[in-house]
Amino acid sequence: MSEESKEIGVQFKNIKETLFSNKLSDDIVNDFNHDNLELGLAFSLKGFPNEKSVALSLTIFYKYKIENKYKEFFKFTTETLFKFESTYDNVIKIEDSKVFVADELMGTLLSISIGATRGMMSYKVSNLPIDLVLPLFDISKLLPNLTK
Repeated sequence: MSEESKEIGVQFKNIKETLFSNKLSDDIVNDFNHDNLELGLAFSLKGFPNEKSVALSLTIFYKYKIENKYKEFFKFTTETLFKFESTYDNVIKIEDSKVFVADELMGTLLSISIGATRGMMSYKVSNLPIDLVLPLFDISKLLPNLTK
């Protein structure tokens, strides 16, 4: 495959918040220690074949360990919409609402979505009495089949 055939025209159309939940309690604030904090990340794709678009839903959640049990206290979900000039069967395929994306492209979409979510989240948590930061992620650990 030539380098030229690997190029895909994609637009970052928009990002929107779809869920925000903050149940930060006094017991977490009073006992706060970063060692007891656990960060979680989940993502999914939804395809829109008629629009040649893909929506990447990204959820960030934090849990805090109290008395050897983790209690979820923060959840933030965004949906990032990407529009493709065209689809290529070897890189992306949209069938009904199912999406098949090559790992390399998925890594790019995920990186963009995480970065945009980080900015939105930083605004949401700026007034919290504890420090919640969305760190940088090694995308290859999120997508184990990603080749370097």
